[in-house]
Amino acid sequence: MAQNCNCPINSNNTQQRDHDLSCVQRKITWNDLFNLENKQHIKVKEWLVEEGYELEDLLHMKDVEINKLENPPFLRGIKERIIQFKNRCGQRFSEPTQNQPPTNQGYSSRILPLVPTEFKDVFYNEKNDQDQFTFSVGHNFKVLRTTVGAVYVNKAQFIPEIEKTFHPTYTIAYLRPRRFGKSLLANTMEHYYDIAGKKDFKSLFSGLVEPTPSASTNMILKFDFSRIYEETTMITQSIYRYVNSTIDTFIHTYNSFFKNRVKIDMGRSSTTLLLNNFISQLEPIIKEDPSFPKTMVIIDEYDSFLTSLYIHDITIYSKLVDRQQTDPLMRHFFKLLKSASPTVFERIALFGVNPMVLADITSGANMFDYISLSEQFNNLCAFSRTDAASVIKLVMNHPSPNNKNNSSPSTNNNNNN
Repeated sequence: MAQNCNCPINSNNTQQRDHDLSCVQRKITWNDLFNLENKQHIKVKEWLVEEGYELEDLLHMKDVEINKLENPPFLRGIKERIIQFKNRCGQRFSEPTQNQPPTNQGYSSRILPLVPTEFKDVFYNEKNDQDQFTFSVGHNFKVLRTTVGAVYVNKAQFIPEIEKTFHPTYTIAYLRPRRFGKSLLANTMEHYYDIAGKKDFKSLFSGLVEPTPSASTNMILKFDFSRIYEETTMITQSIYRYVNSTIDTFIHTYNSFFKNRVKIDMGRSSTTLLLNNFISQLEPIIKEDPSFPKTMVIIDEYDSFLTSLYIHDITIYSKLVDRQQTDPLMRHFFKLLKSASPTVFERIALFGVNPMVLADITSGANMFDYISLSEQFNNLCAFSRTDAASVIKLVMNHPSPNNKNNSSPSTNNNNNN
């Protein structure tokens, strides 16, 4: 297809899907609205230019303004064409503010997933033609959804499926190799359920998922065990400090709900696990007020330091998980979570690599539904072949400065995904 697409809006052109993709990836031109080889179209375009209309003005026009375009007579067919064009390709233009005339700035910084029909699972944020695609923005879902040029393969759509399969008050464990996107998934779930982020939910998840009643209803207690110091002589104190400081931060973050009714003694943060004390303070509050928001626990990299200990010091590892030891610390940690689920901890989601650690904790962690081998959630992390092909095609079709020859989508209809 030529760079300046002349195919009409309601064309049955077999390359229509490529036309859709092209229209949302480059700046709109008059050629997209009119066939400039058609004398009647040329006449309409020239009249609009003489009257001072810019292409962007037409895209921003409200229906009541479009209705005025009835004179001269040759404009009477323009209304339907502009409306169809706006619906198809003009959605990426934001409405102008009251004091600011409409301008074509290319892609804005708004969160707006633009999804060609063949790429139903691939979303990308608005960007200028001169900008490059961004593939490495870490594992923060919000940053990913607000970074100009970022590409996101939709995994949020699995969250309602998890609720449907395992009940909204689920307790799941999901294991995958490193670099599969587990931390991004954990962060996505954090933003999905976090009651503190309710005002941002619509902008972050618009077009990705139909929200369930559980969306934006939980306080989020998130642990990242990769942050625990692995020095064997100090491992117990390191676990105490990390878990207790995470709980303390959680209390301060959601103090608008706690209203200073929950506190932990951080003076003992290096000598004892304060999780049990924290749970015992929460239970009566929830019992007294059933509407009080419950907590979701997310554990990322659950096996990070434990796997390292297993390799370098099996004795210390055994003291933390072995049932033959007196109250092994990590077994005790998971037993506390289990005892408070679902009355205090409404949902628990655990992510990691190594199943061996969960097996060693055994009864302490036997409340989990292991979805790692479930065919239903096989694509919960990482890219499928279809995902990868969609992203590659999206990049190749983008007319960036370093990709000047790729503004024309391929005419090859062989869609072997």
